[in-house]
Amino acid sequence: MVIGKCLAVQPRLLLLNNPTRGVDIGARAEIYRIIQQKAAQGLAVILSSEDMPELIGMSDRLLVLRQGQITHRIETAADATEHDIIGHMA
Repeated sequence: MVIGKCLAVQPRLLLLNNPTRGVDIGARAEIYRIIQQKAAQGLAVILSSEDMPELIGMSDRLLVLRQGQITHRIETAADATEHDIIGHMA
């Protein structure tokens, strides 16, 4: 519901922090569908999440941050693994 309210104003950028935390599997699938649909329509989406599979599955590219600095860029998120990402966080 909150995502729907944000999209009602037709933003050009959507910042999401753990958008599926605490929701059931059906709501999670619907959130993913909405994000993917809006991104395909040209909406820029920045996603922050503690859920590695979510990040890998929903992202075109990944930036790994440590202490506020970008420590690694993964240009093709589909090729990333949780091990790769965690390795750049340490």
